[in-house]
This record gives sequence, structure tokens and C-alpha cells, in this order.
Amino acid sequence: MKRIFIMIMIVFGIMLSSCINSVKYLPSNSSINNPPTDSVSIYWEKPDMNYIELGLISAESYDKEALLVFIKNKAQEIGADGIIMKPMRFHQGGWVFTTVYILDAIAIKYNKKH
Repeated sequence: MKRIFIMIMIVFGIMLSSCINSVKYLPSNSSINNPPTDSVSIYWEKPDMNYIELGLISAESYDKEALLVFIKNKAQEIGADGIIMKPMRFHQGGWVFTTVYILDAIAIKYNKKH
């Protein structure tokens, strides 16, 4: 009986951990390739400067504090100079009735042309 309980807990743990963190990127133009950046500026509203939108980054996790880190890491990976944050959303997820947080941001590249 104890062995069955342990197996159930292992399967439960694997299922739970397999869907905890998700980061997706939907590019605006798939032909644009930028080298990774070292830092990313965070904006809570559209910045007053010239920029192009690289695409939408969306992160999903049970850990809402980790969402911004996931988005910043993805933004650096795709060569963004900044991200414009959208409001956080959430829903009840999985069969364990936990809260899943969702955070979206628009990745931008500063337009150096005048």
C-alpha cells in the first residue's frame, strides 16, 4: 500500500511540474533576427520614443514573481531593448485547482533612425 502511495505521489509530482512554467514568443516579423541583448528596459506604458515591435512574449506559471524574470530572459534572447508590460491575468488551472498566472509583454527594439 505504501508503495502505491509513493508511485501516485511521483506521478502527481511529474504531472504538476511538467506544466508549471511556459514562455512563448510570437514574432511580428519572423525575418528579423537580432543578437541577444545584455539588458532590457521595462515599460508599464508605451514609451515616448521611436521603436519597432518585435513581437509578443507570454509567460505562464504558478509562481507570479517568476513571470517577469521569464519574460526578461526571453526578451534578451531575442535581442529586445525593452518590453511593454500588459496587465497580469490568472485562471484556475490543472486538476489540483491551483492558480496559474499569465503575463504578456510586447518586445521592442529602439529605432535608431531619425
